[in-house]
Amino acid sequence: MPKNKVKLAFITNYYARRTSLKKRKDSLKKKLNELCTLCDIEACAIMYSPNESHPDLWPSKEGVENVVDQFNKIPEMEQSKKMYNHDTYIKSRITKTEEQIKKQIKDNWETEMRNKMSECFSGERSISNLPITDLNDLVKFADQRVSEIESLIESLKNGAPAAVPPPDSQPLEPQMVVCGSNADNPGMAGGMAVDGYVPVVENPVTFDAVEATDEWFSDWIDNMVETFGSFSRG
Repeated sequence: MPKNKVKLAFITNYYARRTSLKKRKDSLKKKLNELCTLCDIEACAIMYSPNESHPDLWPSKEGVENVVDQFNKIPEMEQSKKMYNHDTYIKSRITKTEEQIKKQIKDNWETEMRNKMSECFSGERSISNLPITDLNDLVKFADQRVSEIESLIESLKNGAPAAVPPPDSQPLEPQMVVCGSNADNPGMAGGMAVDGYVPVVENPVTFDAVEATDEWFSDWIDNMVETFGSFSRG
């Protein structure tokens, strides 16, 4: 059975509060020990309790003093660079959550525009019946996609190497694949059709013997640029 989620609130019962403090202090020390062992770092803990006259130090008084001395040797700007208090932690969480919300809103908008464009192309929705706001969004979405395609074409044109055919390459002969065997196809005898049986042909492949040159890739890119260039805006 999974443990119930602990409610983060002050424990009003005195004995339950003391018991929880002891268990969580032991758990914290265990986690610190694992962190130091696994990551090869030095760490310490200073825990104050209203029920004890002296603070609880981990791993020892000397260990705490050593870590504090090393920390004090760091420049003051570096000390506070990654230091968090309650306010800064909450602010960082709020900022991170706001960024996640903005990203989700953007993803939802793109999905909605993609679905509307697909419906317009398939005839399920008439573009003339769309409100002006949807039309503006569709134009913006189309411009983004065209810009991405143009950037991809440009990167391929500038960085992709031309494909060179391997030496002594021979044109591939037309192939025909017949499904099954003579046992599966009783109409086949010695690879020939008998008694009017028509063999089942799967994936007939025909290759034209075209001489590949070093310039074919550049020509293909130029054609793509001429084709997609007509869609560019301003």
